[in-house]
Amino acid sequence: MSPDGKTLWVAVRGQRYVAVISTQTGREVGQIGTADGPSKVVFSPDGRLAYVNHLRAREVEVVRVRDRRIIKRIFGTAPQSSDEALSPDGRELWLGHPFTGQITVIDAKRLRRLTVLNTGPRTNHIAFVTKPLGQYAYVTVGGLNETLVFRRNGAHPQLVKRIADHGFGSHGIWPAPCGASRSAMSPNAVCRPVDTTLAVAVPLTTDVPRKTMLRESGVDDA
Repeated sequence: MSPDGKTLWVAVRGQRYVAVISTQTGREVGQIGTADGPSKVVFSPDGRLAYVNHLRAREVEVVRVRDRRIIKRIFGTAPQSSDEALSPDGRELWLGHPFTGQITVIDAKRLRRLTVLNTGPRTNHIAFVTKPLGQYAYVTVGGLNETLVFRRNGAHPQLVKRIADHGFGSHGIWPAPCGASRSAMSPNAVCRPVDTTLAVAVPLTTDVPRKTMLRESGVDDA
């Protein structure tokens, strides 16, 4: 949804445009031409910019929201990006590449690629955690049944933990309202809570269908 709440911006993966839909009428009110296979749209915290990643183009387009014009194309991403996430401080854009097992990190302020990380088969979604001693990115890797935890560090993110996931094919990951915990989902199996203090899955008498909670932790690296 656009920052003013008036429109939905929908990446049409089978086409070369982002559809702009009125939230009042439900009708398309415009299109933003893009490279082939736009996958997702995220907005900057200040609402001025939107970022579009692609399944069939190795680039990110930066769109000025007020007039819906592309002001920058950032080239050199890894191929076939299906997901993207912008850090809460608006400084870094992370792209997930499940078909190549990689993450592209973009400097969202200077609008340039920082690095490409080799993370593992079926690298899926990204979520961010801010702690007193650092800022972290959590990345689900379905082919490894793991959630990787990176300490953000510009062009040199540091892998600090691998959290083994229950079930098979860890996929989506979303923030809790408090911003300190995360919930990861497997599309193929139930999962269980993960205590990030110990970085292990917590045994339960009853499985939680389709979701794994990454609970709040006070440790330095989690």
